[in-house]
Amino acid sequence: MLDQNNTGSNITMKLCFNFLTFFFLYMVFITASFSQSFEQNANGSFLRWKIESNKSQLKVMKKQNKVILQSLDPDFFENFSEEISKTERVAKYHKNFAFSKPSVPGAPYKLEITLNNSSIELFSFYKADENSYMLDFWINQDSIATKNAARGIVPKLAKLEVAKKQIKKTKKTKSAQISKAFAPENNKINYIDPSKIKNN
Repeated sequence: MLDQNNTGSNITMKLCFNFLTFFFLYMVFITASFSQSFEQNANGSFLRWKIESNKSQLKVMKKQNKVILQSLDPDFFENFSEEISKTERVAKYHKNFAFSKPSVPGAPYKLEITLNNSSIELFSFYKADENSYMLDFWINQDSIATKNAARGIVPKLAKLEVAKKQIKKTKKTKSAQISKAFAPENNKINYIDPSKIKNN
């Protein structure tokens, strides 16, 4: 009789433990799935997007003045696009966002970002320790300077005044012996004796 009661309470405890474990794991999964998967941080020199996703879940590419993000996971893309639509667009870098669903089965979901101009560059990388893509948008100042030079716009430069050096001109005089030796006498060439030349 005692063994049956012990066995019954052991089964009840195992069931209770299994239920609590399942409930805890379920809550962790739900919290993780609804956590923020997108962050935008504006820095003085660049704009960073942090997108939490598996490396194979998202494809990032840049074509001319557009950045295209693609994913085959509809749940991820729906959550991601919802978070982007809530985020304030930084006009300095982005002109507009266009979300599109696949037109045929098996095609990816797309976010097409039109950049503000062609001098906006993208540097993207994957951080495995944070399970996130990092997208850094920045302005290529060299590209702007090249375009301005091509259009003939010269940047204003500060004028520096440089003091002019005054150089005194002195006449070089030849010693009398040297000038006598070079003086044409009856169209003869005179030779100079080096021992007779005085050093000035």
